[in-house]
Amino acid sequence: MGPIATGLGEIFMYAVTAESGSGYDATDLRSIQDWIIRPQMRLTKGATEVNTVGGYRKQYQVAPDPEKLAAYGLDLDRVIRALENSNDNVGAGSIE
Repeated sequence: MGPIATGLGEIFMYAVTAESGSGYDATDLRSIQDWIIRPQMRLTKGATEVNTVGGYRKQYQVAPDPEKLAAYGLDLDRVIRALENSNDNVGAGSIE
């Protein structure tokens, strides 16, 4: 085995699948992997990391209506600031 920092350190791979007609698509399966399976697998003793490959990450898109914004006394800059303030993305720290 190689160092943990490379793909050579991968020792277990699995696939999250759904039966045909179940109503789950690639985005749903990715969300299940990221929010349910991955956190539980990370608790496994000896598991250093759980990497996700494939699927589609869920995205939220905002399409403001200028007329409705004006009716509420808002402008596009305020919407942009609100989105930026509610979507912080920070790296994880470590404690030794």
